[in-house]
Amino acid sequence: MRSSNLTIVKRKDGREFQETCPCYEDREDRLSPRPFREDIEAALDCVADVAARAEAEGASLLCFPEGFLQGYLTDETPARRNALDLTLPAFKAVLNRFPKTGAMMVMGLIEAKEGRLFNTAIVVNHGALIGYRKVHLLRSEQIFDAGSDSHVFEIFEYASELTFAATRTFPRRRGR
Repeated sequence: MRSSNLTIVKRKDGREFQETCPCYEDREDRLSPRPFREDIEAALDCVADVAARAEAEGASLLCFPEGFLQGYLTDETPARRNALDLTLPAFKAVLNRFPKTGAMMVMGLIEAKEGRLFNTAIVVNHGALIGYRKVHLLRSEQIFDAGSDSHVFEIFEYASELTFAATRTFPRRRGR
């Protein structure tokens, strides 16, 4: 398998650049995240590498896919084994591995809270954290509980709402 490119839009000077990203690879004519299944350390190493390169280029926003941190796990046993409670020290240690300067990052992960599992996306900006639990789950995601909230954050002086791709197919959610 050969490495592919991740396009990162650079706000400064209004130009775009492409950076070879070790987090992605070509698989049968589609760009896919490398399978960091149950390997949080390897995923965090990838994040640090990409973030450092993106910061050097002046990127303002990096987006990693759904379930990126632990892998997109839909079997309950491995998902529970790898899920993180965002309020516990184990997650604080993960959060401390994120750069405190540079681009805002959006990343998918599996969250555990009070015995429940959530398909969560986080926004990390200079060490600050915003989380969003996926509201509209697919049939293959029955191990997760649905979220019920959304969060608005600001980037490029614009208010943005964090959603998952499937949210586009639910008209009640769009345009809120």
